[in-house]
Amino acid sequence: MADLSKKLAKASPTTAPKKRVADTFTTATDKPTRTTVYLPAGLAKRLKHAAIEEESSVSAILAELAESWLEKKSR
Repeated sequence: MADLSKKLAKASPTTAPKKRVADTFTTATDKPTRTTVYLPAGLAKRLKHAAIEEESSVSAILAELAESWLEKKSR
């Protein structure tokens, strides 16, 4: 946790994720849609920290996980 605090302290406030959420989707017709997801507070906090660590966004991580889950489910 101390490492994360150090990284957050070093990060500039204008640091943007490597990929925009819109770039996560495969085609121009797959425009991002706002969806509300209810997560336990601890899980949401861990997910936000992981997104910072990965220089990504929570939306991009959740989209990737959903795609992976749906692909696995369709097999």
